[in-house]
Amino acid sequence: MIFAIQRTYYREARNPSDDEVLIDLAAGIGLDAARFADDLNAPATREELARQIDTGRRLGAEGFPSLIAVCGDDHRELIRLDYNDPETILRQIG
Repeated sequence: MIFAIQRTYYREARNPSDDEVLIDLAAGIGLDAARFADDLNAPATREELARQIDTGRRLGAEGFPSLIAVCGDDHRELIRLDYNDPETILRQIG
């Protein structure tokens, strides 16, 4: 699905934030489109999304994509990105 989203966004200029685009992509990779649509907008899905956004904000994430390392059951750590210097990321995870 991640590959399909990337391809759709960068090559086809379609917005993967739109439900219809995501449902179409899900069907394209062989998922049940109706079930995907139901799950996409289910309260549990929305709650999980809100929880993850809140976690990112508490850690200082300022945009998307962000990289957050899971360091045990209850510990998360924001990895600072530098697209010009991969050593910045490597030093943080090394």
